Amino acid sequence: MMFQTSPKSLSTHGSKTYGGYSGNAVSQHATDQSILRHTSVQELREAIAIGEVIEDYPNDKYGPSCLILGFTRAGRPTHVQCSYPSRPLIKIITLYEPDPTLWIDHKQRRK
Repeated sequence: MMFQTSPKSLSTHGSKTYGGYSGNAVSQHATDQSILRHTSVQELREAIAIGEVIEDYPNDKYGPSCLILGFTRAGRPTHVQCSYPSRPLIKIITLYEPDPTLWIDHKQRRK
């Protein structure tokens, strides 16, 4: 699955948001998770468009990535793990709705 989004969908990684990219490639795992969790492509776009980077994974085994917290227009919180925006195409690795027993305000892991 691949979709194009506007250049302002994400802004710079250093400032906790992304921007200036031309689209996303969605991994098979992310596609499977979106089906299981009833998350549409539009909801994924919405979550990324207003999302903020809440965790960095610079040494991830498949390449540097980060975790974005975003919300759909309906207010549904969504975590999206994706590659760093080092090229025009950003890979969506996985997505899920954060479990409140594991996250504080969807942003901080409970210890």
